[in-house]
Amino acid sequence: LSKILKIAVLIIQASSILSFKQLNENEREVRSLQGAGTVADMVSTDPTIAAALFVTGLTAVLNGTGPVTFLPPTDAAIARSDEFDYIQQILDPSWISHLRVLFLYHTVDGVGFTSADLSVGDRFTTLEGSEFEITGLAPLVTINGNTPIVAPDTLATNGVIHALGNVLIPPALKLPIVDFMTTPPPATTYSFSTTLLELISLAGLESTLGGDGPFTLFAPTEVAIQQMETNSPGTLNFLRDPANKATLTSLLSYHAVSDLVLSATLMGASSIVSLDGSTLSVTVQGSSPVINGNANIVGSDIIARNGIIHIVDAVILPAATLPPTTTPNS
Repeated sequence: LSKILKIAVLIIQASSILSFKQLNENEREVRSLQGAGTVADMVSTDPTIAAALFVTGLTAVLNGTGPVTFLPPTDAAIARSDEFDYIQQILDPSWISHLRVLFLYHTVDGVGFTSADLSVGDRFTTLEGSEFEITGLAPLVTINGNTPIVAPDTLATNGVIHALGNVLIPPALKLPIVDFMTTPPPATTYSFSTTLLELISLAGLESTLGGDGPFTLFAPTEVAIQQMETNSPGTLNFLRDPANKATLTSLLSYHAVSDLVLSATLMGASSIVSLDGSTLSVTVQGSSPVINGNANIVGSDIIARNGIIHIVDAVILPAATLPPTTTPNS
């Protein structure tokens, strides 16, 4: 295992620290640990786990003044999760951005709630940005209908830890790229071009971009697509014509990469290879990457189940696939 992958695995193994609460013979030990340190202290007895929390950006929160509630799944919960295969997938170091999102959804900052504080219907906003809901209280507190708290109320100096009997999957990690853009999760602050979604459907790329990934999509805004039409009238009708499906597919493939490319990676890159094998140049203007010299990233690092979406303010037009009336971007 690489060092980062080992760290990722240990994030999940950290939850086993909490499983002692389920064992009657260790109840005395549980009571002795109540308030023995911060949440980070209590799930980071191994220094590698502490490094894992740092990688996911949780150390500062779990070690801060609080209050904070952390809800890690147990090892057994992960092993029997319907999403076990996906969790194994995002343990790969290249998927660390998705693993971070997963664990942010298990963290509530600003509130240190115990099971006694809860009522059915209570909703909590997580650090991932989405909410989860308390859907049951007996015999166990249940979250989102299918995730019980199996070891509640381990108190820390700055919050509370609840071990879960299932893995909470945030809405963003349930939706592959096209589904995400079609029906963005409530926490998403971006909107996506309806014309782009129409063209993806016409090209038959929904199944491709709905696969396991990884993918990165540079998604032009609706304004950008309509500007392309204004600059070269007839382009959209040309692309919608079934006779030109190959051209449309090539154009859209020019906006996708079969890899996870975060904006931080783009800041240090000079080029990337698109889904159709073309090379896209990458430059930096100010503090933002620019693709092929004119497509500025105006919304970055939007995490979907199978990849990343960057919103760009121009259509990236490959000269070789343009209709005769269209002038390529330079």
